[in-house]
Amino acid sequence: MSAIGERLRSIRGDSAQVDFAKKLNIHRNTWVRYETGAVPPDANVIAEVCTKFGINSDWLLFGTGPKEKSSQIQHEPQSSVISCADNTAIDIDNYCFIPMVECRLSGGNGEPVYSEGIKDYYAFRKRFINYIATNAKNLVLMRVSGTSMEPEIKDGGTVMIDMGRKHPKTGCYFALGYGDTLSIKELEVLPAGIVRVISKNRKDYPPYEANLSDIRIIGQVVWGDRMFPI
Repeated sequence: MSAIGERLRSIRGDSAQVDFAKKLNIHRNTWVRYETGAVPPDANVIAEVCTKFGINSDWLLFGTGPKEKSSQIQHEPQSSVISCADNTAIDIDNYCFIPMVECRLSGGNGEPVYSEGIKDYYAFRKRFINYIATNAKNLVLMRVSGTSMEPEIKDGGTVMIDMGRKHPKTGCYFALGYGDTLSIKELEVLPAGIVRVISKNRKDYPPYEANLSDIRIIGQVVWGDRMFPI
């Protein structure tokens, strides 16, 4: 269960999921997906939860501040505007919440996949997401472990993967699956269904060739510490 999913579960309390979902005019299965972290709740649902149950939106989204609003705030009109620590007002309708999955991408010889559950959500401006992504629903964030892609992608860094982009392209980075392992590599498309799999740290990880049919492209890396070619 994700952090925001746990907070949604605590708001529901002992109420049945079907009854609680009816109060928000959504289907029970939709609410279950929110609680388990399968999908993030959209801005309208967050605003509805905060308004109907007197919940502090900062607490719901980020786990900061008190759980409940003061009684004075509870009766204000519904709003999707929240305040940051420096009192800057932010309209969450302008943001997408991208899930961070628990499994890691290897910047080496492959990282075993232990879990693909959602760990948390991170906010990105919708204008930026619309520019780089096929669809916000196709995006996940993953941590990188290893040095094979240094200096481009550092050990311990975070990358955003667009799972709507699975077609190999020369000069672009992709998350690849080999059995139960995951890695991140640059691809070079060669004739006859062959691709060259390239690590930026060529000294320790020399390039090699593989049949495209033997690798599983999870998606294209579109963002990390900087924009990547798309």
